[in-house]
Amino acid sequence: MIGWGSFSPVNLSGARVPPSAPSISGTPKIKESAIDSITITWLSAANALSYELFQTKINSERTENWAKISETTLAQYKVYGLENTQSYKFKVRSKTQCETGTFSDSLFVTRSTVSEQMKPLEAIIKECNIEINWSAPLNGGSPILKYKVELLADGMKNFF
Repeated sequence: MIGWGSFSPVNLSGARVPPSAPSISGTPKIKESAIDSITITWLSAANALSYELFQTKINSERTENWAKISETTLAQYKVYGLENTQSYKFKVRSKTQCETGTFSDSLFVTRSTVSEQMKPLEAIIKECNIEINWSAPLNGGSPILKYKVELLADGMKNFF
């Protein structure tokens, strides 16, 4: 007679379930910004073997087309090639050997440009006062929010 016998017991001794991929807590941050790049950093996650960084450009339709731009073992990445005045979003997730974690909150970035160099100052002496005049740069860059005026007299700097 041919048939099926009873099932044998499963031996799970020594078996381990791999740790699940932890989520990245918080929002990635800009660690440093240069003319041609930004460095994005995030909190490292326990048990993470690597991190995937994703980017999307913000367009007029507000659609988000996320693309993976890096997989790194470090909790930071230097991004090159961002366009001036273009807005971007970045998000990151951790990976373990078996799983991928959930995404972090999104970091919103608008690449700013540097304004053109100012024209020389005009100084006019009026009795006991000095009047300083200047014109704001006409093109390029993000709006100038404030100016810093320094006076160098007798080797000491005075700030206004």
